[in-house]
Amino acid sequence: MSYRADKAGKGEMIGVRAAVRGSWRFARAFSLDASLGFSFLDGEITGSSSLTPSGSSNSATTPSSLAQITDDSRSGTIQDLDLTVSWRAVGEAVRVWVGWEQQVWDGITTDLVRNFPGTVAPLRDRDSVVFSGYKIGVFVSF
Repeated sequence: MSYRADKAGKGEMIGVRAAVRGSWRFARAFSLDASLGFSFLDGEITGSSSLTPSGSSNSATTPSSLAQITDDSRSGTIQDLDLTVSWRAVGEAVRVWVGWEQQVWDGITTDLVRNFPGTVAPLRDRDSVVFSGYKIGVFVSF
């Protein structure tokens, strides 16, 4: 027996974002740059999950299943932080930077069908997701 499993989460939100950004030049060619932002969102999320028999022994006799839930009064936030060290050359025309950034999405990434009623082995709830990573870049102005 084999099954095809599909799972999806979709969100549509609107909101406001407030952020501050600063730069401290600690040497003639070097600076420390940072930004901190907050987004406040409100909208709708939809979660769906399906299981469809796809094997030759079960596709004709086993029915497909589909669960879908919509939450149209979801609120959430996004916090983002960005830190970089920049080196400027050729006046201000070339800038090379290395840094780190992180975003925390809270309340808007809920998996509505994760522990559907009747789940035999419930999973830990997931209401937030974190994205983070190192970055390197070059800016050239001419």
